[in-house]
Amino acid sequence: MPAFAGMTKRRTRRCLLDRGQRTSADVTAAPSGAGQSPALQKILSILASLYGAFLHNLSNEGERVGLWLVVALGTGIAVYFALPVEPPLWIPVVAFAVSVAAWIYARPRDTAFAALFLCLAAMALGCTAARTRAIVAGGPMLA
Repeated sequence: MPAFAGMTKRRTRRCLLDRGQRTSADVTAAPSGAGQSPALQKILSILASLYGAFLHNLSNEGERVGLWLVVALGTGIAVYFALPVEPPLWIPVVAFAVSVAAWIYARPRDTAFAALFLCLAAMALGCTAARTRAIVAGGPMLA
């Protein structure tokens, strides 16, 4: 079970602050760097606001966070069927392994990135499952 499952909004924020992690208010209020181009500053501010929104929504989900893993698994299967060519099996397997390693690394440090990497791992697992089923079935790819 993920470290953030079952926490209330207030408890998640308190947990993040206790571990020294940034909250959505910290991210959106981060100062812009001096000497950066205006386009880069705009991109960074958009990314900061997306990260803040993701962190806010993650804390609001509470116990329902785990249900999004099923959606991510289905998204990985849909991505496999949307590909124009058959990928080799090792590509989704490596993507799954890298995502799990990143999740393990990010889990004690940043809850939002840990949730993101866990969703990416579920997507890679869905793609791996679809590719494995295609190999077992042995049929050609439909165009």
